[in-house]
Formats: sequence, structure tokens, C-alpha cells
Amino acid sequence: MNEVLRICLIACPLVFIAGFVDSVAGGGGIISIPAYLLGGMPTYLALGTNKLVACMGTALSSVNIPKSLNTCGNELDRGIYEWSYNFNGVAYSLRGGPFYCCEDLKTVTFEDGATKIPGGLFSGCTGLEEIVIPDTVSEIGGAAFRSAVRLKKVTFGKALTVIGDDAFAICVSLPEAIISDSVTSIGGFAFADCPNLKKVTLSKKLKTLGGKAFAESGIESVFIPKSLNGCGVAKRNGVWDWDLNYNGNTLKGVRGAPFYNCQKLKKVEFE
Repeated sequence: MNEVLRICLIACPLVFIAGFVDSVAGGGGIISIPAYLLGGMPTYLALGTNKLVACMGTALSSVNIPKSLNTCGNELDRGIYEWSYNFNGVAYSLRGGPFYCCEDLKTVTFEDGATKIPGGLFSGCTGLEEIVIPDTVSEIGGAAFRSAVRLKKVTFGKALTVIGDDAFAICVSLPEAIISDSVTSIGGFAFADCPNLKKVTLSKKLKTLGGKAFAESGIESVFIPKSLNGCGVAKRNGVWDWDLNYNGNTLKGVRGAPFYNCQKLKKVEFE
């Protein structure tokens, strides 16, 4: 009898039983490993196969971030790793951090005393729907939640002062952002390309607003605090200018101010 066929005939029924036992009471490995060995599989391969099967059945659904973490590896430093993600029929370009494409990751908590959310930490985390920024956190790093396409609610902490570049860019499901009055700086592209972002409440202590911070978002009205004394014009990849088509006419050299191409923005008030 063919060796592969023999392993399948002996192991498959027992592994099915092991899976059932593991789901009910745990410890299915005490059945599956002998099944692999009985079928003639080498010991090292049996152990590895059992581990792989166990991992495939376990999805990351929650994570606790220690306060000691202040940096994390991500591709944004090099700008070379990009993926395409299809959400509700629309393709988005994603850049991924450590929890990239964790579609089952719904719950994120931070250890007491955490002061910073590292840049890129949850970039491309497609399962995250809600995040609460602890009151001890003073900075959200660049691209921290970029392309978290299912993110629907963000609660900003009372100690937050800086929201980095691209922090919530391409969070296409985010409907509102009520930014704490402690925030003094919002980086470039921070909430760019958020088409469902209709309501934004800016901090009353906001001093600087980065270029294209809310570019191409769905924002409908905005209140500008008197504390704002500077805003940037976005520069990305060495390109400053864009062409804008308006009523059939092409406007050359349009530069990316904080509310660049917010076509639904109808009302602006100043403190």
C-alpha cells in the first residue's frame, strides 16, 4: 500500500476524533500524535504536524500590550511592503504592522502605565473594531492604526498630546473622532482617506495640524480652535503637487492642506 495513503487511512479518522476531544476538553494531542506515529510518520514530522494543526485551529482574538513596548518593527521605514485588501468590494493598499491582517483580533488592552502606542503597531489589523486609548498614553505613533478598515470607535485618553502621521489613515469604517482637549499636535495624513468620517471634534488646545491630516475624508463641518497657529502642507515621496478636477476643469498644482479634497465639508467655524 502507498505510504501516504496508509498514513491518511489510519491518521485521518483518529485526528478527527482528536479534534473533537480537543474542542470539548482539550488535550487532543494525546490521540493525534500516536495516530501519526501509527500511520508510519516520522517522530519529528508527527510533532510538527500536530503543532501546525493546533495553530490553525486557534485564532488571535485578544492581545495585551505591555507598557515597556515603545517601538515595533514595520515596513514603513522602508516603504516597500504593500498588500491589497478588499473590503466591501473596494480594494485598499495596506501596509502591515505586527498584527497585520489579524481578522479575529477584536480586543486590545494596554498595561497600566503605558505612555506610548508605537508607530505601526496595529497597521493593517483588519479585525479591530474598537480601541480605547488609556489615560496614561501621551503619544500615538505614526501609522499606529493605519488601514484598520473595520475600526468603528476610538476613545482618546485624557493625557494624549500627539497623534502621529498616518495614525488612523484609511480607517474606512470610522464615523467620528472626538479628540481629547489635551492633544496639541495632529500629524500629516493622520485621518486621511476615511470616507465615512463625518464628525470630528478638534482639541481646544490644538496648536499644529499636519498636511492632509483629514484629506479626502467625509467630514461635513469643523470648528477651528483659536489655539491653532500652524498647519503643514503635505509632502510624501518627494511629491508636493496634485491635479484636481473640478466641474470639468483641471486645477494644476493643488497642494495638500489639512482638509485637502474634503468634498463634503460645507461648514467651517472659528473660535
